[in-house]
Amino acid sequence: MKRLISFISTKDKTPDGVHHKLQKALKEYERNKIAASSQRTILLIEDEDSLRKLYADILRSKDYKVIDISDVSDNKLENALESGRIDAIISGIMQPYKDGLQVLKELKADDRYKAIPYIISSSLSNERIIKESFNSGAELYLIHSQETPDSWVIKVDDFLKKSFGRNSK
Repeated sequence: MKRLISFISTKDKTPDGVHHKLQKALKEYERNKIAASSQRTILLIEDEDSLRKLYADILRSKDYKVIDISDVSDNKLENALESGRIDAIISGIMQPYKDGLQVLKELKADDRYKAIPYIISSSLSNERIIKESFNSGAELYLIHSQETPDSWVIKVDDFLKKSFGRNSK
């Protein structure tokens, strides 16, 4: 990078056309670097492969970075959380090894993760479970049977934008 900047700034030795192209490339590089640094990371925990792939693809199309795991076994959750900044978590309830509600409670009890917005996306529509989810710290609860992929992404994206506004970097 320093060599590129040095090369660009040596105007007297660089033909105008090349100088201009290099300046343009450097500006584009800087714009991309800023955009990448502002990209939000979503941890998606979903055991159903087709839903996990669909939701991950939808979120990526909205310019979110997605770390997706199928369950929390074998330190998958810990590895994902330690891989870098996680800006939000989307999880189902019925998961193998440990259900999403238990994961929610554990993360909200941990000072390192309690401020991360948590979304439940589940096929369960039981009022007791929904209430327990909100009481445990979930901020949004989406029921699969009541959402199309389009409505799901609109609700998730709107929620995340509002949430990130509250919790800006």
